[in-house]
Amino acid sequence: MVLEPYRRHCKDGHADSYAFTNDVFRRESLSPYLNACKTAGVEFAGPFSKTRLDVPLDLERIRNGDTKYIVRQVFADIFPEFEMPQKTPMPRPTAEWLKGWGGPVRPEFIPHCTDGMSGDQRWLVFCLEKFLDYVDSL
Repeated sequence: MVLEPYRRHCKDGHADSYAFTNDVFRRESLSPYLNACKTAGVEFAGPFSKTRLDVPLDLERIRNGDTKYIVRQVFADIFPEFEMPQKTPMPRPTAEWLKGWGGPVRPEFIPHCTDGMSGDQRWLVFCLEKFLDYVDSL
């Protein structure tokens, strides 16, 4: 298990979720744009990349699944006449990533159990198999 990114943001035995998010997730979510712009020789500046909150994040709301509450509130403030659309997640090319993977081989899995699954479903099974491999290695 890769824990270094979390440990980098620990203070007094607890992860600083804001620092972690600002470092790891911000870079991860912008990487496709940064790479494309760098390849094209264009300078990239993400919208609102220098914006800072003037109040602490509401971690309880975030942990309860309301991860975009700030974006929704800003949208409602700016466009009160519009209903906030549901967020569509960024697609992942999991089917492409796993096209050469023949499915899980551990005895806990039924042979060919991933046949007919979507890329995202196969990804979940792949992660479960890797987790079980990791647990066995302890």
